[in-house]
Amino acid sequence: HINGKRSVEELIKLSLSVLRLPVYLVIYCDKMTFPYLFDYRKACNLTDVTIFKIIELSDMWSYSLHEKVLDNRKKYFPTKDERTNELTHLITINKFEFVLQTMKINPFHTSKFGWIDCLLGENQMRICKNYKENIIPHILDHISDLFHIVVINVNDKKYILEENKKEYYQEYRWVVAGGFFTCGSKIGTQVLNRLKEIAVSTTNLGYGHGEEMLYIEILEEFDKQIAKGYGDYDLILNNFLKPTENLENIYFDIIQNYLKFGYCK
Repeated sequence: HINGKRSVEELIKLSLSVLRLPVYLVIYCDKMTFPYLFDYRKACNLTDVTIFKIIELSDMWSYSLHEKVLDNRKKYFPTKDERTNELTHLITINKFEFVLQTMKINPFHTSKFGWIDCLLGENQMRICKNYKENIIPHILDHISDLFHIVVINVNDKKYILEENKKEYYQEYRWVVAGGFFTCGSKIGTQVLNRLKEIAVSTTNLGYGHGEEMLYIEILEEFDKQIAKGYGDYDLILNNFLKPTENLENIYFDIIQNYLKFGYCK
């Protein structure tokens, strides 16, 4: 550990549940992690359904925001967390561009696409209860061309307005679970490009932490283009297509909050 950072070996270990998935994967990585990732997919006999895209931090789309993010955090960063420096933030918001690039090259000639975070566990998925390795393939067989994502909370729509962004970023507000989403090409391109725009405008306003809070505009602007699951982080896969777990939480913490705010559509 150096300043709390994990070693490459630890990172790979935490990625094994994703790396053994028997699905098409486009893996974005750097030169240091590539050999480890390649060797494990090879050991699983999955290299024929895997594309590796080696990219350095400075070549990412989001890296152009690097100096602005650093400057922002010197002035206003109430949700400061030693585990999430400016580079992890930039990598996180670059997931939108990674998926857009994948849709553009479409190496496996698929009609649907998605994103999954890598550090989800060695044997079990941190985002699923009673995880089995057929769960994600089953989900991918049943998604539509809409943008599918799990909503985990209800937030006041006043935070869409620029004048309320400082209050919005005063604390980390749970909006969606951004670690796993799927989409068709047309709607996905619209949503992901809009998320990039919001990431830039939010950064230029002086705020921003992670990517999930950027979705408050998206949930409003693309309401009819989004298929929403409901639940919490540890149940993303369980509740991705329909509610199956922790229905009490969905009712009291999500449905009742929708009603309280009058967001009943």
